[in-house]
Amino acid sequence: MIRRDGAGFEEWKSADALDKLAVRMPERYQRETSGGWRCPPGEAAAQALGLSYRVRTSNEYHAFYIQNLKFLQDFWTHPLRLEAQAQAQVLEALRVYPGVSVPVSCSTPLASPLIFDGRLWEAEIQNATVVLRPEVGAVFTLTTEQFQRLVDLGHIKQGERATPSPLQDAARERLVHAGPKALEAANRRWREILAYIRGEAITVTPRSVQNWMAAYR
Repeated sequence: MIRRDGAGFEEWKSADALDKLAVRMPERYQRETSGGWRCPPGEAAAQALGLSYRVRTSNEYHAFYIQNLKFLQDFWTHPLRLEAQAQAQVLEALRVYPGVSVPVSCSTPLASPLIFDGRLWEAEIQNATVVLRPEVGAVFTLTTEQFQRLVDLGHIKQGERATPSPLQDAARERLVHAGPKALEAANRRWREILAYIRGEAITVTPRSVQNWMAAYR
């Protein structure tokens, strides 16, 4: 270990290992009254070279600190070069949607509009739920797992700030004039259709879902 005020050797051991080594090799590992450890043979050999010798233990750092260092080891031992645009995109997603999961933020930057069901949507993460707010119509909610599944299937796609609305005028007119009950019923049917597509359990008959899908097309 080279420092500005000197150089020396540091021998790191876990606290449990030192307790056992002190029994097996008491002449080499000795506990100090202050609670630390020393190694007289190591100190003597290092002193002959004008160096120091210290025995250090894992007790000097909190267990969570060591655990975090091990978890982040790949990042601080191998410098990561990230493009400025990608970095800004990630930071913007975290600023707008704190707590967004890594898969969701990597697959679909939620800071940008989304294209889903022929409309533009804004997304907001709320715990384990993704709240989707359309340009026109009722709010639609999905779990993060359901949201990710739709992204993977290509049903939800990323748009840009300047992406024009794909919603046709006739459809927009119907949505604008639809009442709350009609929008709620439409969202309920849409939820059943999505569950059917994903192979999940549905609360209606498959024929009903197929009829809704045929009418939608």
